[in-house]
Amino acid sequence: GIAGYSAKAINKRSLDRMISDNNERMAAENALGKSENKYRELTDLLPQTVFEADLHGRFSYINKTGVKVFGFSEEDLYKGVNLLSIISSDERGLASAHIKRIIRGGLNQGNQYTALRKDGTSLPIQIYSSVILENEKPVGIRGIVIDITERKHAEFALKESEEKYRTLMENMNEVVMMVDNDDRIQYVNRKFTEELGYSSEEIIGEVGYKRLLEPKNYGVIIKANLQRTKKIVSQYEIPFIAKDGRTIDFLVSGAPITDAEGTVVGSIGAMIDITERKKVEKALKENEAIFKNLIELAPNAVVLNDLEGRYMMVNKTFAIQTGFVLEDVIGKTNQDLGLELNLDLRVVKKELMRRGFVNNIETSIKSKDGKRKDLYYSSRIIQLNNQPVVLGSAIDVTEKKTMDKELESYRNHLELLVNKRTEELATANEELTAINEELYNKQKELENTLADLQNAQKQLVRAEKMASIGVLAAGVAHEINNPLNFISGGIQGINNYINENLKDHIENVSPLIDAINIGVNRAANIVKSLNRFSRQTESTTEKCDIHLIINNCLIILFN
Repeated sequence: GIAGYSAKAINKRSLDRMISDNNERMAAENALGKSENKYRELTDLLPQTVFEADLHGRFSYINKTGVKVFGFSEEDLYKGVNLLSIISSDERGLASAHIKRIIRGGLNQGNQYTALRKDGTSLPIQIYSSVILENEKPVGIRGIVIDITERKHAEFALKESEEKYRTLMENMNEVVMMVDNDDRIQYVNRKFTEELGYSSEEIIGEVGYKRLLEPKNYGVIIKANLQRTKKIVSQYEIPFIAKDGRTIDFLVSGAPITDAEGTVVGSIGAMIDITERKKVEKALKENEAIFKNLIELAPNAVVLNDLEGRYMMVNKTFAIQTGFVLEDVIGKTNQDLGLELNLDLRVVKKELMRRGFVNNIETSIKSKDGKRKDLYYSSRIIQLNNQPVVLGSAIDVTEKKTMDKELESYRNHLELLVNKRTEELATANEELTAINEELYNKQKELENTLADLQNAQKQLVRAEKMASIGVLAAGVAHEINNPLNFISGGIQGINNYINENLKDHIENVSPLIDAINIGVNRAANIVKSLNRFSRQTESTTEKCDIHLIINNCLIILFN
């Protein structure tokens, strides 16, 4: 009985413990089931593929995203779809090596592969995985597969865009340079190397303004950098120092570079070589100064009017002729100034618009002091800043006109005297027959004198005209010489460039260059003839080559 009671008590405790253990195990299994369901539901909601596989790579689990992405059914998984089977054949060896390294405890850095769907199509993927351990022993691998198709497309588009940008930058005809916020050069294009002589290896990483500018010009860059921080696009002219020491003037257009957050991280500048333009501007300024000096020194009034008759420029001779201060004239018309001109300006303007010029129109003007002056007026239409304006010249012939009137008066008086004397001689003809012939001879002499005076008058008018033509010829010859020099220099430069770089084209281009040189030489000869024509000397007798004079006249009169 004692033994039976003891056995019963022991068995009851064992049974109770077994029931308790069974309840705990069932509770744990229920909790594990709930956790597993929760885990599955969570993984099914992920946009990435989540998988588990054994050590041989056979899938034991794959979420709904993976099923959808790769086109496998659950039956396919049960049949034993292998992880390596979804990797392209030429990458499976690499994938196998990565799996072995992970199983041995190696790091997984997100390897990229080309994956295969069930229908044979491919897609780029990136796999992050880790080993599954049971009792500290590897039993499989668990991981996430990310479809990086969109990323690859974006990377390709970015690379393509970068390549287009780089190709554009490299083939631009302007110098391009990119700098960071410390003004260290990050990129230069091919044109930069051609213009300044520095290779990209020599210049990238250098502080741009310290390497390429003189210290006196640092302030321009500092100001531009300040504008860049405020996201202001700047434009300025500045001289750069090339590798060989040459100074090159550039027109720089700089713009800030910002990152995705809009923060300024540097700037990019496009630079146009304006060295030649600077030289031309300097030459134009010098020519303008010469022109102004010539105008101021001209003995004739020289004016520049718009088509409405407003004065844009006058010289000192004009001020002397009219009695006005130069500053009072600019922007005003003759009517505004009260200048009386016995000339219909509408007729002159119509003639100018029709022919482009008028020459030696006789007119007179009443100056500020009330005196009337006689003028020979000439003008022509020229282009100034792409606008038509009228360049005019007026020769004061008041003294000449006065002299003409005196000569006319003298001639008329002389004729009266001759007539009176003739009448007296006719009355005394019978008594003074012998004297009559002598008086007749004197009359002839007086007539010859009158003819000489008339010839002198004509020669005086011609001399005035020839003097004006001489001044004009000298000015024209000077102005033509400048473009002839540019053409001649340009043709020489083109010829040298062809001889050095385009020898295959010499035969075709040489006739054209020769023709241009013939034209330049002919124009130069005409200019020389004009200079000889306008040359003045104080001596009345000099030795000269009569053949040269005839040849110059023939050149001018050739057409």
